[in-house]
Amino acid sequence: MSNPQTSAPVDCSDDARVALLLQETVVTAMETMAFFCTEPAGSSALSPEEAVRVSMSFSGSVSGTVELVAGKFFGNRMASNALGCGPTDEEACSQSADSIRELLNVVVGMMMPQLAQHEGELFSLSLPIEKPFEESEWEEFVQSATVAILDAEGETIALRLIRA
Repeated sequence: MSNPQTSAPVDCSDDARVALLLQETVVTAMETMAFFCTEPAGSSALSPEEAVRVSMSFSGSVSGTVELVAGKFFGNRMASNALGCGPTDEEACSQSADSIRELLNVVVGMMMPQLAQHEGELFSLSLPIEKPFEESEWEEFVQSATVAILDAEGETIALRLIRA
């Protein structure tokens, strides 16, 4: 896959390109941050167990919100990779939500240069915020035109961009 930092700028109104940017960016972030092999998953992927939704808004020449849905165990595994412990260790479990928020923070930060309408443009970013997510919301979430659904070593995660 191409490096999102060196690709051509993305037209935020091109849903398919936005979804691809999300996919490419999260794959790069996961390889760099957590040493996870991440690949596209089909739209028939099941909702993660004990899922959380983390969202982060941005504003500039384009504005919107990126949402990430991932299971608690995914966060445990990310934290365990960073901490050098097992995913069921107390320390990994206590850092699970922080790991998911940090992943979204990195993904959104990596995406901004690709969404910029002008070279060197600055964006305002919110802090990543965790929100409740019910399994019944999964089907609607993955039907978004800008969704990227991925398999991160057996853990399903999904991201979407909602334009403001």
